[in-house]
Amino acid sequence: MAASKTKKQVRKSQFKLTSEQEADLRKVFDIFSKGGEESGYGTISAEDIKIAFRALGYEPKQEEIRQLISGVDKDGKGLLDFNDYLAIMTKKMTQKDDVEDLQKAFELLDRDRDGKINSGDLQSVAAELGYFTGTMAEDLQEMIDFADKDGDGVVSEREFLKFLKKTTFE
Repeated sequence: MAASKTKKQVRKSQFKLTSEQEADLRKVFDIFSKGGEESGYGTISAEDIKIAFRALGYEPKQEEIRQLISGVDKDGKGLLDFNDYLAIMTKKMTQKDDVEDLQKAFELLDRDRDGKINSGDLQSVAAELGYFTGTMAEDLQEMIDFADKDGDGVVSEREFLKFLKKTTFE
């Protein structure tokens, strides 16, 4: 059944923290951990996780934090050891990379740098890659229409991210 993993599962399983990243996570954990600091077996409360996220440059919503914690806090006490904390932070760091990659892709497609992708942008990219033919214009417009949820004829970055997360990563 390993052969049937989704792209997201494969990518996440391949994500590995560097020793520097893990050391940074350990420092933040140690700041918030209670009990066992000297032995390295302390715990961090669910309430402190949000502050720990902020210390590392993330701004998660409360619901996202709740979901991340529920995935590792099997006893429901709201106390996470370092391994639980590390699992949560690794997952969050992977998600951030996904979003950053998609934002870069959006920037590459937004040829006129107006913050929106239109069929002209897609035609320009296709032509640059040597794939554009006159008969493609209608197909490219259909792609825009499909991802354009607010009906303004273009795809905003928000629409682009939402569309690709929904179709590629879920």
